Amino acid sequence: MKIQMIYKFLAILLLLMSCVDDHTKDDIEEEKVIILQDKIKTIDENIIEMKNDANDLKNQADDLKKKLDSLSEIMNSSIAIPQ
Repeated sequence: MKIQMIYKFLAILLLLMSCVDDHTKDDIEEEKVIILQDKIKTIDENIIEMKNDANDLKNQADDLKKKLDSLSEIMNSSIAIPQ
């Protein structure tokens, strides 16, 4: 009789432990998903920032090209003046 009670107790204990283990596994999987979502969000933010930086650099390059063209015109016009 006592042995049967011990076996029932152990069976219930094992059942509870398996439930806790499954719940823990689910929690770990959820945490992994959250971590991956955060990493994806960070990557998306970095891509947007890099696109903005690229646009800024393109605008700076365009401004420098305009200034270089202006300087070229000034130099060509000063050379073309006969003396």
